Amino acid sequence: MKRVVAGILLAAVLLPAAARAEPVPGSAAATDAVLGLAADGTPRVAFASGGRLLVGARGPDGEWTAEPAAALPGPELIVDRAAGAFVLVQHANGGWLALEERAAAGWRAHLLVRSVPRGASLGLAGLTLDAHARPVVAYALRLADGKTFLRLVRPDARGRFVTRAVTKAGFPQSDTVPSASPVVLPGGGIRVVATGARSAIEWAPKGRTWEGQVLYANSLGTPAGPVGAAGPYSAWTELFPQFGQSQVLLTLHADGERTAVLHRHAFVVALALGPTGPEVAANDYVELGDVAYAGLVVDAAGITLELGGKLVGYAIEPGGARQFLLRAAGGLEWYRTSSLPPVRVELQATSAMLTGSVRGASGGSVELYRGDELLETVPLGTDGSFSAAASDTGAVLYRAVYRDVLSGLPLGALVRFDG
Repeated sequence: MKRVVAGILLAAVLLPAAARAEPVPGSAAATDAVLGLAADGTPRVAFASGGRLLVGARGPDGEWTAEPAAALPGPELIVDRAAGAFVLVQHANGGWLALEERAAAGWRAHLLVRSVPRGASLGLAGLTLDAHARPVVAYALRLADGKTFLRLVRPDARGRFVTRAVTKAGFPQSDTVPSASPVVLPGGGIRVVATGARSAIEWAPKGRTWEGQVLYANSLGTPAGPVGAAGPYSAWTELFPQFGQSQVLLTLHADGERTAVLHRHAFVVALALGPTGPEVAANDYVELGDVAYAGLVVDAAGITLELGGKLVGYAIEPGGARQFLLRAAGGLEWYRTSSLPPVRVELQATSAMLTGSVRGASGGSVELYRGDELLETVPLGTDGSFSAAASDTGAVLYRAVYRDVLSGLPLGALVRFDG
């Protein structure tokens, strides 16, 4: 009997502990957030809460801390991007733009745009790092009459931020406020991508001026949200409300620009460069009263991983490990996987049954939700299949969630049943 008990205890020690989410402290009331990597590859989560910018960091012991960044011009803010020692943040209504820098003495705010003319607005700005880990910022200003001005900001040899005009004389005009982002090519060259007026344009330096090339144009589409950038790639969202689509587009800026549609019903969150190419983080969505979100990671071939919640940040470490930032009921949650999980969850709903499978898994269980309500947890069959009774009528949202054994990352499938 003692030998049996000892064997059980030894097995319990050898089995991997069930991993769980790592909550970001102070993020329960976060209104906007991004995930970036510090120089050593550790996560840095920047988020707006209570009218302040807070930055969470994970220590070598796995413990999280959060600290306020330097004071900003006002409490209404959104966080554009975090990279290295920098966080780009702006006024929620496009009134100012600031770059926060983490130095040895603490956080310091560089005001890149202090104010804008009456009736004007800044679009969503972009931040990336050059080969020397120095910040490169791009932004667009739209005046009340529709004229736009695209700008690139970089530090000079003394560390002072210098703004360079990319476009002049208000060209091109736009009936929407453009978003912008710099793209740093492998050889160090800079491109600036701006989306607005139903088109996306790449701007490249040519002598003392810049030359524009249309990457994408559609009279029925409207760009929305940020422009993501990683390596020689950029990504953005194009809305087609008359068709019920929000397309995720990816462009390669090398040897002739090439743009492809990766997904037709999601919004871009971030873009990261992995060992085998670019990966776009996005959110699919289902509207039924409130909007339910399903985080996605989509590669250049369109292969998609669906998560069991809303994705607000994504990053890939130099060694290939992935980091995920999800929004949960209690705040922001961080996860890390050594690679992109191969598991995929499938779910089908009828008036009597919920059925599905977890491809790539042969054990464990799946959580079944109606909206945000947990209905039950059911075990997987040896072939990864599962089933449960259902008795709902009318339109219902169902979600199946399988938690990765090693990381705790929730992998999911979200469906709407209109029975």
